[in-house]
Amino acid sequence: MRAGSLRHKITFQQLTVANDTWGHSAETWTDQVTTYAAIWTLRGTERMESMKLDNEITHKIRVRYKRDLNPKMRIKFGERYFNILSMVDPDERHIYYEMMANEEI
Repeated sequence: MRAGSLRHKITFQQLTVANDTWGHSAETWTDQVTTYAAIWTLRGTERMESMKLDNEITHKIRVRYKRDLNPKMRIKFGERYFNILSMVDPDERHIYYEMMANEEI
């Protein structure tokens, strides 16, 4: 993987549940890991193929392998957010993750 392709700074966020002073629980997203990624917007034909899934895949994202990442996280990129639909470690070599995601609207 070429470092030059990882030009987008992103932050992985984890969903946490916090209780307020009255005992009510509130879900919030907290920043966990900030790193650089390659982000591709998928073309129409790729989107048509991805409609086999329940959620439409709109982007492919690649990051260097980090042990503490998991598919339950979401990705923050500037003011945009992406839900991770699948997260694969190609060839199980721990070099990078390739994720399929959809953008929150």
